[in-house]
Amino acid sequence: VLTKPLSAYAEALRTVRTAIHFSNVDAPPKVVIVTSSVPGEGKTTFCVSLGRVLAKGGNKVLLIDADMRRPRVRTQSGADTSKPDLAQVLAGEAPASAAVQKDASGMDMIIAHTKAPNPQDLLASQQMERLIQNLRGSYDLVIIDTPPV
Repeated sequence: VLTKPLSAYAEALRTVRTAIHFSNVDAPPKVVIVTSSVPGEGKTTFCVSLGRVLAKGGNKVLLIDADMRRPRVRTQSGADTSKPDLAQVLAGEAPASAAVQKDASGMDMIIAHTKAPNPQDLLASQQMERLIQNLRGSYDLVIIDTPPV
């Protein structure tokens, strides 16, 4: 989507964004969660691509890599692993602002790269709920790449 922004794939992603936006005309969703049935089905590629297409189109987008057991956003985006990640933010070790970084498209990201002993507890925590509530007001769309079911 960065090298061929007018491709059929990029256009399909813009169609997905339109479908998300019009799924509730009165209050369009600000947060979407993407999952898959098993690993390797392309959910991270989809999330990164969707975020990039929207960011290149002028939308303010945040992608959160919430797949803490098999994080892939960092490898697809060239993210800096010296910055704090989602686990550190949820554990209170770093503010969310320190964990946000941009990729080549202008999309903001919070990646996962440290091994969390209990990722399911972190993701189900009140801290995660507060993080999402705080971020949703700052972005047109927050995309959360979650673990497979």
